[in-house]
Amino acid sequence: MAYEKDRSYATFERHDEYVQIQNTLVNQDLFVEPDTELDKKEVLLVSKLSVILNDYQEQSYLLDPFLESLLSPVINKFKGFVHDYSNVSGKVPSTRRVERLCLILYGYVKFRGYKIIVRFFPHEIADLPIALNFMLMQEGVVQHHSLWALRYIMMLWLSLVSMLPFDLAQFDDESEPGHAARSLELIGKTYLGKAGLERDGAALLLSRLYMRKDIKYAFPEFAIGSLQVINEIVKSGSVDQVLDLIPEYLEIIECLNEGSIFVTNTILRKLRAKLISRMAVRMLPPPRVRKRGRMLDASLSTTNEHETGIGEHEIPEVVETLLQYLFDCLQDKALYFDLRKGSHSIGSNVRDAAAYVLWSLARSHDLTSLQPYSNDLARKLVTVALFDREIHIRRAASAAFQEHVGRTGLFPHGIDVLRKTDFYAISSRQHAFIVAAPQVAEHLEYRPYLIDHLLQVVLRHWDVGMREIGSKSLREICKLNLLELGPSMTRRTTELLKSYDICDVQGALLALSETSAAYRDLDDPEIRDRLLREVSLSPLYKFELSLYPKTFSYLSFVDKDVIFGSRNGTVVAAACQLIGNAITLAEIELKERSSVLDWKKIIDHGLRYRLETVQAAAAAAYAAISEREDLSDDIRRLIKDLKSGLPIFQQSLANVLGLIDYNKCQRSLSPSLGYLLDQTKASSRAAIEVRRNSYRALPRILHTLSHNLTNSLSPPMVQSIIDSLLSGLNDYTIDERGDVGSWVRIACVQGLTSCISDLFAVAASVENFEEYLPLPKYQHAVAGILKQGVERLDNVRQEAGICFSRLLRLPPVKSGECVWSLPGLSLFEENFSMMDTTLPSWLARESERDEPPDWANGAWLFPRAVKLVTISEFQPLVLKGLISSIGCKTEGTHRPAAKSMSAFAKSLPASNDEGYSLTDLLTDVMGVARANATLNSVVVPVLQTLTILLEADALLSLVDTPLGVKKLSALLDLVTRNVGRFKNVQRIQESMKITVNLIAIEVVSRRAISCLSDFLVHPYPRIRADTAEYLYLFLQGTDALEIEEEAEEILLETEWSSDNAEVAKNASQRLLVLLLASAVVE
Repeated sequence: MAYEKDRSYATFERHDEYVQIQNTLVNQDLFVEPDTELDKKEVLLVSKLSVILNDYQEQSYLLDPFLESLLSPVINKFKGFVHDYSNVSGKVPSTRRVERLCLILYGYVKFRGYKIIVRFFPHEIADLPIALNFMLMQEGVVQHHSLWALRYIMMLWLSLVSMLPFDLAQFDDESEPGHAARSLELIGKTYLGKAGLERDGAALLLSRLYMRKDIKYAFPEFAIGSLQVINEIVKSGSVDQVLDLIPEYLEIIECLNEGSIFVTNTILRKLRAKLISRMAVRMLPPPRVRKRGRMLDASLSTTNEHETGIGEHEIPEVVETLLQYLFDCLQDKALYFDLRKGSHSIGSNVRDAAAYVLWSLARSHDLTSLQPYSNDLARKLVTVALFDREIHIRRAASAAFQEHVGRTGLFPHGIDVLRKTDFYAISSRQHAFIVAAPQVAEHLEYRPYLIDHLLQVVLRHWDVGMREIGSKSLREICKLNLLELGPSMTRRTTELLKSYDICDVQGALLALSETSAAYRDLDDPEIRDRLLREVSLSPLYKFELSLYPKTFSYLSFVDKDVIFGSRNGTVVAAACQLIGNAITLAEIELKERSSVLDWKKIIDHGLRYRLETVQAAAAAAYAAISEREDLSDDIRRLIKDLKSGLPIFQQSLANVLGLIDYNKCQRSLSPSLGYLLDQTKASSRAAIEVRRNSYRALPRILHTLSHNLTNSLSPPMVQSIIDSLLSGLNDYTIDERGDVGSWVRIACVQGLTSCISDLFAVAASVENFEEYLPLPKYQHAVAGILKQGVERLDNVRQEAGICFSRLLRLPPVKSGECVWSLPGLSLFEENFSMMDTTLPSWLARESERDEPPDWANGAWLFPRAVKLVTISEFQPLVLKGLISSIGCKTEGTHRPAAKSMSAFAKSLPASNDEGYSLTDLLTDVMGVARANATLNSVVVPVLQTLTILLEADALLSLVDTPLGVKKLSALLDLVTRNVGRFKNVQRIQESMKITVNLIAIEVVSRRAISCLSDFLVHPYPRIRADTAEYLYLFLQGTDALEIEEEAEEILLETEWSSDNAEVAKNASQRLLVLLLASAVVE
């Protein structure tokens, strides 16, 4: 389903609502200050107007037919306010109401653009002195710091009035000639130095003023604002105005190109390019009209078409200069242009166009002209093809590279590099960065440029995801020659660490962290530890490591305010990651003499941070340190400090306790397990996130200690972990976020799978294996996983399916006389194996073995899953899961589950002494309801399942056996007993539907009809009405009863939902008599 924001409209559907809100605001007195409550209401109304316009932002043209009617009252109110304020002294306006009125006007400007909205502004000659006096008032409301929208609207108004063809001198006093023009210029120059919309409005005002022929002007002091003015003049002014000032414009262009301050300002470079292009266009001669004629060629006796009046265009020389400037602008890093705007960036179109231009060069230029630039062009195209954020840019650069390789053959290692960066290789960002980039870096012609781009661009990118994957790519490239590239890269990151830009600091920390991880993969421990920490090495090694950096110590280069400042979570996470990867045992043992004194404080800060990603990084660092030193005392202190803290601290504690290496920290095992088990108890009041992390931590502890199981964990401890995970499968907690209990259930499914896999792996070395994992508990765990695999949530089913597939591949374990294997293994392999069983095993693709099962697809799953109820060890829990899916409101789950259950029931014999029968199925389904009689959340889906089976005629064959008849009678008793005492409307309705459907089965027909009175005269009017409606529809579609017209009239004409219960009672009695007369005698 599409999001509301993606909706397309055909007209302005919310017009009436918008007008009503706007009129409420416009009708307020601007000279009366609202009280606090009214002020809040008006602020909310303005926000509603903004929200409505935002909904139509992508289709703003829909408001065009309504613009005049919408704008007129707002503009008239605004004009009246300016007039009253200018002419009446002593009246103090409400700045908040004035601001709101201006924000309404600005909302239209933002929505439709100032060029369209300004047409509706007042544009009479008499408006100029009013607006001018309003803006020149020394202590007027226009000077209020919060009324930027007022100043912007006023300058738009003045820019419009300034364009009227009248002499400004008529507004001057005789003693002050030129006062009006100077005042307009003063207003424009005053706000030209401001940032934001005030500067835009001032630039527009000055440009309109300077385009008048009666105005002599000099450019204001050089700034962004003056460039905006000049651009407007060149765009909209006369050709003469442009030609007269060509030297000044060219001087400005040159000045911008030479000043280092200007070159680094993106906005100035953009305005410079805009000025150059507009000047070139305005200076081109107008196009000549082509006149065509026909002339008879006497020698050939044919007619030839020729053009007359076509001569050579005289292009001014300055145009060639401007074109050269434009070519220079195209080289302004077009392939890398990426400008951040809020939470996104602009520039992908520029990069795409640049790649296309380079692609076209291979087709339009010869080898001689391309030869000098081929190497540099190859490196830049490869860099973009590998490291651009957008997939279409990477593909465009790859296509350009391919075109040059195919047509010119000038690029170094062209064919080999193209194979590594083809269309498919760079389509995935992960593959482009992690696989393709190191492959290209094998060629020395490209390696330095790839590393430079990663360090200078990717690690400083505004997108944190780019910085993260860029650091991983840098690690893979450095691994090509780690002893040289690693230290060199490490030194180059130091400048980024000193930056105050969070992106730079985090990118540098990530690069150091990934390089440290690469160092740890070295086989020689002496080289590894010295690269991470020390500055000298045995002279036996050929390279001089005394010049190599100390990776871990570089963390001290980062300013503490950056690490411990607010909203710097990405830096904290990266710092923790560096600590975990780079710290050595020798550095830990230095304690207060460590090169980074605050490294423990950084980890502690990360554990208490509010973001889970930061907590995870801190926990990973803590775990890495626990592998090198016994942290038992620190862990005990951590449990004491955080167990009674905020939920966010507790979930961090649970996370870190699951990652500790308890082989090294044995003394902290007991308190850690005790805390985690306490959080997973049913009586625990811990937050859902804490319980989820605790359930995740328990199997991790077992995994950590599984290789030394008998010496580390006793059988009761292991069973307590498994029991806790089994209990978590029953967590169906719901809050405002939905079924948050699913987080726990997924964690428990994964945890049970991990525990079983780890225990099976060491079973051969454990003599008393049955004490660690009793066979019934193993079967119960598998049944619990299967139950989650057939329940209503797609994501839970999918995860359960993946985990069950892992269990399915585990070889059986034999200990003593017991064998731990899956009951019904042949059924599982037949229905749930992902390999094509029709092929010989040697032809089965290896990828099929690893392909995840599609358990989220109900149409694939449920026809197979219903067969699992025939396995007695799994039947109770699997059936309960299937019932919950049938009762699901999601169509993609309910429909296939219901259809599969009906088809399965029809395939079963009514009775079977040796196998599963329909009688057994009905007994088991009713057993679920009886065992959970007080839980409507369980009983209602059971009743829905029974209704579906009855409506599908799946239970008709039960009448052929005495036991089947007995079960049908028991079903009627189940749904009608104490029905008058039920309070849940849905439970009563489902019971009613079953009762009505049982009328069609002759062995219980008359009893079912007699029980209908409980529903037709129920105290709830809704139940009475629903029963009559359902019964009427049922009778219309069944041949079991011969219904008289009188019975139909009673059902249709009786006011069943009437407050008068006697009406329903009398009608029910008459109806039951008629139905019983029509029923077949049992």
